Amino acid sequence: MKKSVVCRFTMLYVIAALIACALASSAFAQTTQSRINTLVSAGKSGIVLQNMVMDRCAGVAPQNRPYVFDGIGDCYGFCRQVWNAILYDGSVHSEDYYPNAYNKSRWLNITGGIPVNTAPDPNWIYFASGSELVTGDLLATAQGHAWGSNWHGGIFAGSDGSGNYYNWDCSHLNNLDGAYKRPLYSGFHYYYKPLHDALIGSNPPPPGTITLDNTDATFTGSWTTGTMSTDKYGSDYRFTNGQATEDSTATWRPNIPAPAYYDVYVWYPQGSNRSTAAPYKVVYYGGSVVVPVNQTSGGGAWHKIASATPFLAGTSGYVVLGNGGTSGVVMADAVQFVYVGALDIIPPVISSVSCSQAMFAAGYPVQVTVDVTDDTGVTSVTANGIALTKGAGNTWAGSMNADAALGSHAVSVVAKDAAGNIAVNSSVSYMTAPVVAVSGKALSSDKAAALAAGKYLFRVCGSVTFIGTNSFSISDGSGAYIKVFCQSHGLATGDFAVACGMWDTTSTPPVLRCQIEQVRKAK
Repeated sequence: MKKSVVCRFTMLYVIAALIACALASSAFAQTTQSRINTLVSAGKSGIVLQNMVMDRCAGVAPQNRPYVFDGIGDCYGFCRQVWNAILYDGSVHSEDYYPNAYNKSRWLNITGGIPVNTAPDPNWIYFASGSELVTGDLLATAQGHAWGSNWHGGIFAGSDGSGNYYNWDCSHLNNLDGAYKRPLYSGFHYYYKPLHDALIGSNPPPPGTITLDNTDATFTGSWTTGTMSTDKYGSDYRFTNGQATEDSTATWRPNIPAPAYYDVYVWYPQGSNRSTAAPYKVVYYGGSVVVPVNQTSGGGAWHKIASATPFLAGTSGYVVLGNGGTSGVVMADAVQFVYVGALDIIPPVISSVSCSQAMFAAGYPVQVTVDVTDDTGVTSVTANGIALTKGAGNTWAGSMNADAALGSHAVSVVAKDAAGNIAVNSSVSYMTAPVVAVSGKALSSDKAAALAAGKYLFRVCGSVTFIGTNSFSISDGSGAYIKVFCQSHGLATGDFAVACGMWDTTSTPPVLRCQIEQVRKAK
């Protein structure tokens, strides 16, 4: 009997060990991104995931008081306790919540948890304001996690709607010892993009129809509630008399979930004594329009008063019905907003602008290269009004002629997307410089040439000696050889050429740097 029991326990132990090994092997194959993908595919993204993160922050925060600088009960220990549990199997694991018994190390070492000791890590994206963050974002003071007292991490906790932002973190900040919800720490400047994208939601459901009855509207002035009309929407409606000067309004203000285009409809009970021009005003992103509606007919149905109208997320858009400038009875019943499509309000991001060199002779081509991205795609890029051409990746390039006036000239780059959003960058400039013809000997030995290197362009001519695809030397017979750098110059030893460019004294030996357009082979 005892032997049988021992055998059974041994078998159970072996089976448990095999299961543990299988789970460990499965976990080992996991990465942070694969765990995020699993969450998203299970529908745990967007607001659902945001709520999960905030719930777990509040639940385990009391378990992390006071602060202990040990990699467990400190700032990043708290962040891992929150996020790793959710990443592990998509659960908030409320059994860990205070006042239950809780092992704070439980989730710290799972494979595929949030990254540890990865600084610098390009997945951490710089932000300047809390308005760029999403509730639940993993935050850091540097681009990636790094152990040490100079590094701090936390979790973004959203705003109070009045421009004040908050985070959960485990620290001694604000005279609180341990994990608390605090005002957003000013030292946080990076968020972890893979989690950020999941918190936004890769495929958020399209906003549907928003219907607001008169009970959802805000009224000013004098209105009477009516129920007699059989073609009303809902159980009642409001009405008032038209006036020469407006003294009563009804406002329907939808809470738009995301920037989008909406068709706008109104519903009213009809009647012979109604206004023939009830003034509905639609206030939308970028403007407003007043639409007079004849309420003597067509009642008991939805009537479109605006098509594909842009609205921002939130409550900045609305419909207001007044009683001014009309006669008869003005009926206020229901308004409906029907989703048409997403509204792109995000302008392109110009990451960099560069010119092929710092100085040019008047009229010479200035090669401009721009790196620009957009959430839906860049449609055009110009530099000082000259259209650039799309290249590989996010690059746009082209040339414009250097201004005839000597001095510095800004390069104004304008990038536009399909929705008409525009980004402008004028941070880069070039100089139109005078050209001085010199002998090779003077250029290579004259101290004045070195002093003038940043203010003038120099022109030399003479016999060519090939050095490489992008370089050659030129001799004018003065006894000095000038090294010239020019990409794909195409010259050969024995050619006679004229080269015009910048004298770079930082190179050893100094070199004349030219664009291909500034090198000419004599015929």
